[in-house]
Amino acid sequence: MKYYSKIKFAILPLIAATATNVAADEGSFGIGYSTADIDYTVAGVTVGLELDGITWGGTVPISDNLYASLSRSDMDGDLLGFKFELDATNFGAGLYFADDFDLEAGDGVRYSIGLTSSAQKISARVNIVSYSESENFTFVDFGFDAGIAPGSRVSFGVSGDIDDFNPMYRVSAAIKAGPGNFLIGYNFSTDTINTVKIETRQLSAGYSLSF
Repeated sequence: MKYYSKIKFAILPLIAATATNVAADEGSFGIGYSTADIDYTVAGVTVGLELDGITWGGTVPISDNLYASLSRSDMDGDLLGFKFELDATNFGAGLYFADDFDLEAGDGVRYSIGLTSSAQKISARVNIVSYSESENFTFVDFGFDAGIAPGSRVSFGVSGDIDDFNPMYRVSAAIKAGPGNFLIGYNFSTDTINTVKIETRQLSAGYSLSF
């Protein structure tokens, strides 16, 4: 299980989009669907783990430029016919700076930095034997948002484990739709553990409301 514990993609595009979709003095809540492909390559042979599931989360303002975040993802998938489950619960806080971003007007930009504590559990069942492994990680995240139209914006970011920073890159968008925003995001990363190369690609789509 040691390679599977390195998945570490708990900072999902959906949650990043929810967190950066609003001003720091507003709150938000979003829910959506995520799918991930994780390829393990060793000696030229590649096997893939495919996961999908539901992600939800939101933000609460702390002050004019600070917010706290909470998210949860529950995903399951298949690797070589064996069933896997990944559950992650994340708590975080972030700071906006260099901020002239106006979501309502759809213009301006802002930067952000945040920390997220993630508790992750991955489980597998091989024949009649069940395996389970839990780990805790702390991620640092750097983000950039830009308004593109009234109520809409695009975001870019990079995040990684502060103990073993391997960058995960993301791009996301929030498009005004009714009382809230349609969210879509994509992130990817590569890593190598001993002789095993791990490539992760993840796509998320959902909807968020501000309050």
